[in-house]
Amino acid sequence: MSSRYLIDLTQYHPADEISDVIVVGSGIAGLSLAIRVGSFANVRLITKSELQESATWYAQGGIAAALNRQDNWRLHFQDTIRAGQGLCDPQAVEFVVKEAPAMIRELMEMGTTFDMKQGKLSLATEGGHSRARVVHAGGDATGAEVERSLVRSVRKNQRVTVHERTLVVDILTDRDGSCCGVATMDTSTGELRIYLAKVVVLATGGVGQMYQFTSNPSVCTGDGIAMAYRAGAIISDMEFVQFHPTVFQTKRGESFLITEAVRGEGAFLRDKKGDRFMLGKHPLAELGPRDVVVREIVEVMERDGADHIYLDARHIARNVLEERFPTIVATLQESGVDFFTELIQVSPAAHYLIGGVKTNLDGETSVSGLYACGETACTGVHGANRLASNSLLEGLVFAKRIAQSIKDSLSRLKPKMPQGSSEGSSPSPGDISGIESKKNELEQAMMKKAGIVRDCEGLEEAETFIQESVKSTPCSKDPRTVKFINMLTSAWLTVKAAQLRCESRGVHLRRDYPYRDDINWKKHILMDNQKIGYEDVAE
Repeated sequence: MSSRYLIDLTQYHPADEISDVIVVGSGIAGLSLAIRVGSFANVRLITKSELQESATWYAQGGIAAALNRQDNWRLHFQDTIRAGQGLCDPQAVEFVVKEAPAMIRELMEMGTTFDMKQGKLSLATEGGHSRARVVHAGGDATGAEVERSLVRSVRKNQRVTVHERTLVVDILTDRDGSCCGVATMDTSTGELRIYLAKVVVLATGGVGQMYQFTSNPSVCTGDGIAMAYRAGAIISDMEFVQFHPTVFQTKRGESFLITEAVRGEGAFLRDKKGDRFMLGKHPLAELGPRDVVVREIVEVMERDGADHIYLDARHIARNVLEERFPTIVATLQESGVDFFTELIQVSPAAHYLIGGVKTNLDGETSVSGLYACGETACTGVHGANRLASNSLLEGLVFAKRIAQSIKDSLSRLKPKMPQGSSEGSSPSPGDISGIESKKNELEQAMMKKAGIVRDCEGLEEAETFIQESVKSTPCSKDPRTVKFINMLTSAWLTVKAAQLRCESRGVHLRRDYPYRDDINWKKHILMDNQKIGYEDVAE
């Protein structure tokens, strides 16, 4: 898709010191990892925006954990496996759900304030869960509260050096292909600088911005996945992009997610005639797994010739909505919509990348010295469809495992130097005036051709568009160009994997292959910059 390095390494200021660990990204995975590693090593935490700007900040629903007597880790395990449609790694799922209660306790000890009811944690029900097990904060502001507590802890940790507004352009590797640092660009000045480290951890989030409609913030441009791919890491399951069922378009034209905890409180989904179309489609109706609900929404919208369905919370007590969902109530009011008395127009939007940089159970990638965590990683926990509120949990649990792995190995690691300084191109001032329009064209192409429902013809058209865009977009010394190239790379990986998987499974839906095929496709699609391969599902 592109050269080994986007920019010739000779264009960068050389490193002046070597860190123990570099963490790229400042969501729940990156922050919690930096805090843990900062207890025994020096950490350089790099983020391309403000420290708190991440998908975590916008997470409304919460964190799933079996915390009451009616629940246990086995039920949480079963719900996760069932949602994953045959592609979960049972071992990964087991240790994530077992660790969940401890993760909640640690966050509380760190200062996170979760909602309480009668002296106990308030637990909500979300799609695909057989029990109420989702802890939340500020009603529907869980991510913001968690992010605030983690940012406070990072700021206080003297062993963590924070670089904000710094875009990591590439992962550096030595002559043996081992990771040895990162090449960066200051997003304000354009200054190029190299930072070396014994270990690098990617926690850069997902790819939502490559779609026209997404619940993700603007920072989710697939940077970590694209960089890892250029560095030779194996990328897995990129065809599985989860679309959230209920996203509202504000009067400013922004996508605003309405958490399925609203449906957990009893809200209904209705078609244009006012009928509840999920009845009889799944035993949990509106609280079925996201892939089931989204599939039905798409069918209803196509049947009705509409671009939305309706979320109905009118029968829920006003005080319940005000207490549980203050952010949603306020956002709808800003757009002139009354949550208490009106039907809310909603439609699916790109929400979560299930695939990503393939890791083992310690978060290690196929590139020595490079780890991945959170949405950037593909750990095997989510299979073909992520269970609601397992994403923040996965980031916390794998951050703990990665920190322990680094602690066990750090003393044996030696500093390395990057190889291949002439394998990139010199950054050109270039004409970047067309980048925004190119980005818009990519978003529209991905939404129409590689979005919720795909087929062979559309995927081929999307791939052609991406390849032509790559050829016409030389890298320049501007962060917008770098991010766009990363979006193109991530989009190509998604389209190629979607072309290969000739079935419908989980969040991957194909019109031309409408059925799940366990005989031929109970396996993962793996890609690196040399080849495409397959791996059977772990039993």
